[in-house]
Amino acid sequence: MNKANLFLVLGLAGGALLGLLASGSFGGFGSGATGSAPKQVMDHSKHMVDGMSHDHDRLQEVEGDVPTLMLNLKAEGNCTFNLHMTVQNFRLAPENVNGPHLSGEGHAHLYADGVKLARVYSEWFHFTAPKGSKSIEVTLNSNDHATLVAGGEPITATADLPDC
Repeated sequence: MNKANLFLVLGLAGGALLGLLASGSFGGFGSGATGSAPKQVMDHSKHMVDGMSHDHDRLQEVEGDVPTLMLNLKAEGNCTFNLHMTVQNFRLAPENVNGPHLSGEGHAHLYADGVKLARVYSEWFHFTAPKGSKSIEVTLNSNDHATLVAGGEPITATADLPDC
């Protein structure tokens, strides 16, 4: 290896090491992970999704008709479920996710025992719950990920999971 290539390799390796040190974490590089175990309680805190930070501490009071949300689960086995959400006074709008809040539209967030599993963009959603999960909760969220509330209470629905 010639001298120029050696310096290039050393520079790249040194830069990567400095980047890791500056981030404060060697684990979860590039994933937003902090190295700590996930919280087992409903946690609407800031976190990283697809390289973007979302603040779920923010609440957005509903304007106009209050949305309603009902859940129906169909078990498939091995902790796998088909979730059917019935939503009224709210339009699921995946095309506007990460955009500004628009009254009456957004998406949902799915949690199992307080740990976020996914965003939900349609009335039907297939998922596998972590082993030992006891229940799911779905929240309605604005395009900018704020949790929708009516009278200060989050708009959510829950369902118990059969043993898995």
